[in-house]
Amino acid sequence: MKKIILSIAAFLMINVALAQAPEGINYQAVVRDVSGNVIANQNVNYQISLLQNNASGNAVYVETHNLNSNDFGLTNFVIGNGATVSGDFTTIDWGADSYFVKIELDEAGGSNFTTMGTSQLMSVPYALHAKTADNVDDADADATNEIQTISRTGTTVTLSNGGGSFIDSLNTYTAGSGIDITNNVISTAPASIYTESGQLNDNFYNVTTVFQPVGPEFTINKTNENSIIEITLNSYINPGIFSGTSGVKLEIRIDGATANFDTPGNLKTSNSNTFVSMFAVFSNLSIGNHIVRVYARTVSGSTTNFELDSGGWGGRMIAKETF
Repeated sequence: MKKIILSIAAFLMINVALAQAPEGINYQAVVRDVSGNVIANQNVNYQISLLQNNASGNAVYVETHNLNSNDFGLTNFVIGNGATVSGDFTTIDWGADSYFVKIELDEAGGSNFTTMGTSQLMSVPYALHAKTADNVDDADADATNEIQTISRTGTTVTLSNGGGSFIDSLNTYTAGSGIDITNNVISTAPASIYTESGQLNDNFYNVTTVFQPVGPEFTINKTNENSIIEITLNSYINPGIFSGTSGVKLEIRIDGATANFDTPGNLKTSNSNTFVSMFAVFSNLSIGNHIVRVYARTVSGSTTNFELDSGGWGGRMIAKETF
C-alpha cells in the first residue's frame, strides 16, 4: 500500500449542542504522500475512534467520514457527525475521564484503514462538558432555590433562604431639601406649590384692641414635613370708622398662630381704602390641612365697618410651599 502522511492543520472549534447547533469537534487535515506531495481531489475515508483513559483504552465511540480532498489536499469534517460504527457521541461524559482521539485513513476511500496517530484531547475540546450549563439552575433542576426575597419587620431586615438578617437602626427616614418620601418611594420634590385664596370681601367687622380674625378662612395643604409656607396678601382694605384709636394693626396667621417672620400691615387713616401688601413665613407646620386668616386689632379704642378687599377689587392671598 502506498505510504501517506496525514498533516493535521488544527482543531478549530468545539460546537456544543445548546438548542439547534450540533455537538462536535471540528477537524481539519491535509493528506500528503510519503514524499510530502499533496493528495488532491481524491476520495478518502477516515475512521475516528475516541478512546477512554489512555491511548490504547476502550473505544467509547467510533465513526467514519468518507469525503474528497480539495485541490490542496485539505479535508474537513466534524467529529461526532460521521457515520456511527459504535457508541453514542452525545452520551460521552467528558468530565468523568480523559479521552484520546485515534485517526485512521484509507486514502483509496475504502475500509482498509491505516493508523495515522493517536492524540489526547486537551482542554479546548472539553468545552463539550459545558453543555451542563443547559441547566441554568446550577444543575440541580430546582427553578426556585436561587430566588430570595428581602423583608423587614420593625428594624430587622431579613434575606430569605438562609441569607441572614441585620438590624437597621434607622426605622424611619426624613426627606432632605428637594426630596420627597411617600409610601417608601423616594422622589424629587417640586420646587414649590402655589395655592390661591378665594375672594376676601365677605363681611364688615367691628375690631377692638384684641387681635381677632377678619375675612374668610383660606385652607392650604402642606405636603412635606420640611417645607416652608409663605403667605402673601395684596388687597385694598378699609379700616372702618375709628373711635378712640389712631390705627389698625394686621397680621397673617395660620391656625391662629403667628408667623416665624412677617411684615405686618398698619392702617392709620379712618374710613379710607388703603392698598396693603403683607408677607408671612411659617417654618414649623405639620403635614396636612391648615387654616390661613387675617387678624386685626386697634391700637386703642375700636373701629366699626372694617372691610377686607373693600370695593371688591379682587384682593387675594397666595400660599407658596417651598421645598
